[in-house]
Amino acid sequence: MQLRPQKGGINNAVWSETTRIMKTSLLLVILLGLLSVAQSQDMKMLPLMPMPAKVQPGDGRFLVDKSFAITLRGYADLRVKRAAERFLSNLSRRSGGKRSRSWVKTSHTDSK
Repeated sequence: MQLRPQKGGINNAVWSETTRIMKTSLLLVILLGLLSVAQSQDMKMLPLMPMPAKVQPGDGRFLVDKSFAITLRGYADLRVKRAAERFLSNLSRRSGGKRSRSWVKTSHTDSK
């Protein structure tokens, strides 16, 4: 079987169309690749889930020390309080902090 088109036949038209489609596809793949590289360089990806609509990185640190606490405002049932305690327990274990008291506070005033 011959892969090269024959002069003046229908194979020449098919070969030209196939070549045009391949060139267009290759150009499209290259352009999409360049666009994705340019976009990823503009925005430094942070390990956040879900990704916020707007992020402003700055200098400084977020310290988790003895004064760190979570305040639950409004209605907070036992399930919400236990979830907050589990979160803080995991945070304490990962950060090496010691929990000497409950870090979850409840406040029944709404801040609207």
